[in-house]
Amino acid sequence: MVVQDKVERAFVETFPHLVAGDSNQAKVALTLASSAVVGGVSSPFLAVYNGKTMMPPWTVRESLAKFSLKQAGAITLQETGFVAGLAAADLVSVPMKHMFGDNKVVEYAAAAVAGALGSLVGHPGNTALTRWQSGMTVDSFRQLSWGALRKARGNVIFAVSYKLGKEVLSSTVEGEK
Repeated sequence: MVVQDKVERAFVETFPHLVAGDSNQAKVALTLASSAVVGGVSSPFLAVYNGKTMMPPWTVRESLAKFSLKQAGAITLQETGFVAGLAAADLVSVPMKHMFGDNKVVEYAAAAVAGALGSLVGHPGNTALTRWQSGMTVDSFRQLSWGALRKARGNVIFAVSYKLGKEVLSSTVEGEK
């Protein structure tokens, strides 16, 4: 998330005309673009991490030797969904606050919704990566969605915890000033 913030700032400095104004559409585009960059850059590292979960575990060298453009695309999809989901909580909260009122319950519900949606978007990439690394094929989109709801439920908990952690850390930093 720290890297994503830096990427977003670089986008704003480099392409100010593309993200001019304070529209939600510009914010969504910026979030998706920066999430995709972070996902792409992190793909070799995540391929190595995923390789460690194989049976028997792959070494770093084996993971990188087997790393392909197809795997990089799957990881980028997975991470774009995940990171964008976490980053989009504030954007999702805007319409929810209009419908349900401006309070903490709505903010945390928005974080849960954004986290679940990000997980659902990225899950096919994660499943494809795991199948490809295991030497299996991907035969259908339905196959890629197996386990998506279970993972989305887990990501709801993570997204809400992440929002809480961010708030606690920012209030601690502000309290030290």
